[in-house]
Amino acid sequence: MELIDTWHGYQPLSDVLADATTELPDSLDDAHLSEERRAMLQAFLDIARGHLELERRATVDNFLSSLRTDDRVSAVTDGVELGTFHSAKGLEWPIVHLVGIEDGYVPIGFAQSANARAEERRLLYVAATRAERELHVSWSDTRVIGDQLVEREPSPWIEAFLGEPDPLPDERPSIANLRAKIAAVPEVDLTVTDQHERETVRDQLLIWREDWAEKAHVSPTAVLSNRAVEALSIERPCRMDELADIEGIGQSKARRFGLKLLEITCLDE
Repeated sequence: MELIDTWHGYQPLSDVLADATTELPDSLDDAHLSEERRAMLQAFLDIARGHLELERRATVDNFLSSLRTDDRVSAVTDGVELGTFHSAKGLEWPIVHLVGIEDGYVPIGFAQSANARAEERRLLYVAATRAERELHVSWSDTRVIGDQLVEREPSPWIEAFLGEPDPLPDERPSIANLRAKIAAVPEVDLTVTDQHERETVRDQLLIWREDWAEKAHVSPTAVLSNRAVEALSIERPCRMDELADIEGIGQSKARRFGLKLLEITCLDE
């Protein structure tokens, strides 16, 4: 790994990769380097080359900044991740369990105003749509609070998750239509138009990202991270400065992909 330790932030990524290509055979032949370390070194250089395909003038600092948000580096394998409704924004998992969907928790007891309850509903929608394949919702009929056993009631919005609805005309999975299900519960008032536009933009971004990644022979998340796609679909910028301010975009990707991204995200016209 001494090879990587010689890299400096200001150096062009193309230069250090050219040097690495020359020195790599000797590094991999190092008798003190385990097979796992060799594979890690090779994978690291492959990711660096993929970044260079997208940003020809990138420096080492540009690459390392991108690496911190690359889903291939931070991906979680088999395991359980605990989080709040807030922290789940922009993320997805194959299987999601929503626990404690009880009156007083969802919505939270102190959310009394219309605005506060509307925010609680939005958070529930965010949490429920983090599931890619399976969504499990549960609540407890009793809880020990302090030294007392207290009876609990399910959330008034739990009806949105009960039963399986008839197929919708577009035949999307029921989870993708969860916003409509929650909105059907009395008291809920969500803007369907906004959600439709968000889904339209997100779908178009994913198609564009897949096409670009295939042409560049890199992972789709090396082009745009999942968080960036989610942020773009929510914010839907119409100007270059707005685009550059999106997390995961910045000036470099705004310059490289800006016109095409704005063509997808700007629905004002």
